[in-house]
Amino acid sequence: MGACSDDEPGAAPGDPAQADAGAVPEGDSGARDGEVVDPPPAGSKMNTTTETIDVDGAPRTYVLSVPKAYDAARSYPLILALHGDGGTAAGFVAFAKLEASTGDEAIIAYPEGSIDLFTAYEQNRDQRLIEVMILALKDRFSIDAAKIWGFGYSKGGYQLNEIACKKPGLITAMAIHAGGAPQSRDGNGAVDCPNAIGLATFVTHGELDDPNGGRFGADYWASRAGCQQTRSPSSPAICEAYDGCAAGKPVVFCVVPNQPHYPMYGEAAAHSWAWFKTL
Repeated sequence: MGACSDDEPGAAPGDPAQADAGAVPEGDSGARDGEVVDPPPAGSKMNTTTETIDVDGAPRTYVLSVPKAYDAARSYPLILALHGDGGTAAGFVAFAKLEASTGDEAIIAYPEGSIDLFTAYEQNRDQRLIEVMILALKDRFSIDAAKIWGFGYSKGGYQLNEIACKKPGLITAMAIHAGGAPQSRDGNGAVDCPNAIGLATFVTHGELDDPNGGRFGADYWASRAGCQQTRSPSSPAICEAYDGCAAGKPVVFCVVPNQPHYPMYGEAAAHSWAWFKTL
């Protein structure tokens, strides 16, 4: 499946994969606000519900997974998990399989329909949704402010790039799967994020999905983190870490052999969580 979108701008040199690979079915539970989202897998350590929140006067929904053994005396990482175009928040719970890796060690929020990449931030309810969710969840739960992490697939990965570009510091690290670089561009097609700061970034891209798009995004965030242009072997074996990055801001790029755009790389959640835990 090629990486394209009806609303993508012209590609910059070296940036062949932009915006999204089109609508990708990820399942749909049809859950309503406050209801449990589908029967949890046997042995699940999480309570998963749908939630509604006001974003600039409009109701928006998200799926929330909180450890059954939640302990207010400890601080938890918060993972924002963003689905691709055509997916749903409830469907992404099963599609991403994050909880199989995180167990009850993190709180995970899955925003519904955060796919508008191009509207200016203050008028962009899809992007504002992420900020409003983070603020609300920090009020409700004991969350480690240094561990607000993004996990995004396809357009969800692009959206995390936009959040890091337009609202620097809102997330502290991100794992991007089958995504690319920020879509905010100047008149020459170069990434235009004048206020962006370096942040820890983990990128995977399928060998059959033109990995140059993922590499372009990794290169961009490596430049913001003060990394060198060279990379060295890393873990897992499909990955390379950029050399010389600023402390606490590693950037890793991984090419997944024989992997198309869809479905998402089967080890995406496990590898992302293992990397997150190193931060």
